[in-house]
Amino acid sequence: MKELPEEFSQTPRYEVKVGSEYNKQPIYFISNPNSSANTVITNIKNNKATLWLGGVDLGKLEPDTVFKVVDDDNSAAKIVYKSRQGLVGTGIVQGKVKPNALLRIQ
Repeated sequence: MKELPEEFSQTPRYEVKVGSEYNKQPIYFISNPNSSANTVITNIKNNKATLWLGGVDLGKLEPDTVFKVVDDDNSAAKIVYKSRQGLVGTGIVQGKVKPNALLRIQ
């Protein structure tokens, strides 16, 4: 454990509510480490989706990569990626999804 130098005049603390069992959880209460999104749907027209690919490793992105809606594991809805130009991609919508939905690689 690293200590703060005395001249900083700080006393770091970690407190938990008595009886809460918070001391057994990760410090930031992260329960689902897979909840982050890789992309977002910016537009849907007919069955084609426009995607912003800001969180995707573009070097590993292949045509027919499947994206699922974040926090919607029960849904069969998905986007099948087809192509991109820069950070803007296109995909085919399968099922019911809406613009602004956050997606992650399945």
